[in-house]
Amino acid sequence: MEKKGARRIDSLGRVVLPMEIRKLLNINSGDYVEFFVDNVENKVIIKKYNESCIFCGSTRDLKNFDSKFICDECISGITKLG
Repeated sequence: MEKKGARRIDSLGRVVLPMEIRKLLNINSGDYVEFFVDNVENKVIIKKYNESCIFCGSTRDLKNFDSKFICDECISGITKLG
């Protein structure tokens, strides 16, 4: 893993992502990011959030259900189960 800089966390727990990292990951103002914790190596991983179906990972024809995204194809498959 390559180090891309260090930043101080402010009193509210905020940290600024360096411009170099935002450009590298195509993260723009208003975009969402996800946080993951690796307890073994004591790391926080930040990833650009991309809306995708919770079942198949598709990014097409998404519907929001209870803050989760489901594509039309998986909705169709689920309705056939009942």
